[in-house]
Amino acid sequence: MWKGASPKIFSNAKKLRENQTEAEEKFWLAVKDNQVEGYKFRRQHPLSIYVVDFYCHALKLVIEIDG
Repeated sequence: MWKGASPKIFSNAKKLRENQTEAEEKFWLAVKDNQVEGYKFRRQHPLSIYVVDFYCHALKLVIEIDG
């Protein structure tokens, strides 16, 4: 498991990817496919016991979007 995330966390992340909010969808369209200075973002990414909305490993950046 990635960074200690359990199978349950991975399952939850998958469900969240399938049911993004409008704000998350808009942000994803802006950052997917390395559109921001070539940085790769992951959406609904498991980190330990959490699922973060967006994560960029190269920058060690977590982005949470309310809405």
